[in-house]
Amino acid sequence: MAMDSRRSHSTHAEHAGTLSSEMPPAPPSSSAATPSTSAAPSATSVSSSLPSTSSRSVDDEPPHMKRISRGVSLRGDVSRVHQLDAERFDTQVFSLLKEQYLKIFHLFDRTLVSQYQPEIEALLSLLVFRYSIWKSDRTYGHQMMNLRYQSARSPSTLGLSRWQRSLYGLITIGGGWLLKRLNRMTETHWESADEDTRVFLDRLWKCLRIGERVHSVLSIVSLLVFLYDSRYPTLLSRLLSMRLVYAKRTQARFRNFDFLNRQLLWQYFSVGGGFVLERYL
Repeated sequence: MAMDSRRSHSTHAEHAGTLSSEMPPAPPSSSAATPSTSAAPSATSVSSSLPSTSSRSVDDEPPHMKRISRGVSLRGDVSRVHQLDAERFDTQVFSLLKEQYLKIFHLFDRTLVSQYQPEIEALLSLLVFRYSIWKSDRTYGHQMMNLRYQSARSPSTLGLSRWQRSLYGLITIGGGWLLKRLNRMTETHWESADEDTRVFLDRLWKCLRIGERVHSVLSIVSLLVFLYDSRYPTLLSRLLSMRLVYAKRTQARFRNFDFLNRQLLWQYFSVGGGFVLERYL
């Protein structure tokens, strides 16, 4: 019995040794394992390996994005619509003022009023200029659009310089009066002039026409440039470096056009009604 028990014990031991040799080795313990922080990549290394959009240079941008960014940096910050609306309002204000002022002379001789009409218009332009641009560097249309003139030659100083105001008034008022007088002289003195005077008037008339064409071409070019950079709405403001800027950044522009709409509506009705009555009655 003792021998049988020893044999069975040795058989179990050999069987256990065979099983232990066939089993896979156990994984290493936590003490022998490599730390996870040293094996896994850190968050800093991962973020540095990714492409950064904030640190991307301008040279990495597509060509169309380069053109857009450069174009925006070159353009002004004043709306083109505000500037053109201000010019339109100034023209309408002067037309209404001239119409009301000429009604004063309706009892006078029409030929006398027509003869001195350039001087009357120059006087009105001088009054408007004195109490608008010369006084506050802004016209009445600019006040409605929250705009004012600023010298582009000296942006640190507020408003326009004295020579810019003087040249603006001299060209707009004096130049306009001189052109109207020269045109009238070529028209009225043609029939009563002698041969030499007619030759002079003919040359003067041709020079005036050439000057008007050159001015029209330059005005169109200036307007196209203005539509691109929105800096100088007129040719004269471009020559004198007079830029339009917002007078107050927080103030909204004038948006009430009810009176203007009614005026335009009644004007169209009166013109249409006059045409119908003249044509069919």
